[in-house]
Amino acid sequence: MTEKLFYTHPYQTHTTANVTAKKITPEGCWITLDKTIFYPEGGGQPCDLGTINSIKIIDVQEKDNEIWHLVNSDISATVVNCEVDWLRRFDHMQQHGGQHIMSGVAYHLYGAQTVGFHLSDSYTTVDLRLNNNLTKEQLIKIEDEVNNIIYQNLNINCFFADAKKLKQLTLRKQPPVNEDIRIVEIEGFDQSPCCGTHPQRTGEVGLFKILKTEKIRSDIRLYIVSGNRALKNYRFKNDLVSYLIELTSANESNLYESIEKTYKQEKNKNKEINALKEKLLTYQALDLIKNSENINNINVIKYLSEELTANELKKLQNILSKSAPNSLILMASLQDNKPRIAVYFNNTNFSVGKVFKNTLNKYNGRGGGSKTAAQGGCNNYQDAKCIINELISEFTK
Repeated sequence: MTEKLFYTHPYQTHTTANVTAKKITPEGCWITLDKTIFYPEGGGQPCDLGTINSIKIIDVQEKDNEIWHLVNSDISATVVNCEVDWLRRFDHMQQHGGQHIMSGVAYHLYGAQTVGFHLSDSYTTVDLRLNNNLTKEQLIKIEDEVNNIIYQNLNINCFFADAKKLKQLTLRKQPPVNEDIRIVEIEGFDQSPCCGTHPQRTGEVGLFKILKTEKIRSDIRLYIVSGNRALKNYRFKNDLVSYLIELTSANESNLYESIEKTYKQEKNKNKEINALKEKLLTYQALDLIKNSENINNINVIKYLSEELTANELKKLQNILSKSAPNSLILMASLQDNKPRIAVYFNNTNFSVGKVFKNTLNKYNGRGGGSKTAAQGGCNNYQDAKCIINELISEFTK
């Protein structure tokens, strides 16, 4: 059994240990030690990282009370020097500590039970189960109370309790276990089972912020950050606000109104522009019908555009199919490096999708469609022109 120094000495960053087992796998070299400072992945918390004899640790897992360490090259020594990545360790301690305080506050204020926890590289998620959604005001109250607990700098104690001791504790929820279980206690405030790493005092959590919430089935998921992550998040958002103030020539007090006003103005302008584009497409359609070509008694409308987008070209095709429903309509958007082609022909003698796909295949293009319409793409401008011409020949022969 590995001695777990990360429990008894969570601030210890170096140690010397004896290698007790080793196995080589395609992943790398796995070793166990008689004692370790490296926390294994578990309980929603990622594993610690660091080095063993200056070789980087890739993963740490626990199996049958043994801690297995995965390194990216073989270790032949029997006695090794271990060093934990302290910045990562302390970050996890801050996030996990912040989560405990938040879960305790949510429980004491609103009776919310924590039913899920996950610590990622950028944020922590906590799933709460309660009867109603949390309002904005309630979320602010949780934030304020969590930070108040942090400022009080309360002791955080970790200890193991047996079944008898568990019944004497004021846990938020009694765990269904028959063996000793580790308890994390925020002195005078909260007690809950947990296997993760935590700071010794709430003050070390530093700062707490709820980023957002979302509904997960019947539960509420909170995205939270604590400590240095919360500070970095504040810096980012402060820089963002400063940039928006400079961009809009507003100030903090009227930034919301300024951005909302600009957004509405742009939305109205885009609406006007789109309406004008629709009119322009209608005029273009009339011009294309006027200049269409009759080939073997089939009215052919062909249009290759470098200005219109594929979406605008599709709108133009829809206008043409309604204004000239018996015409063969072939269009290509050449706006980017991958031209888009659209075809419409309401003729019972042909399956447009089938003919179109067969023609595209000759040019390594991709696409398909229905009996009357099809669309797809090809590799270049020259191919698009050739495909259009071949389709005209096929449909008018």
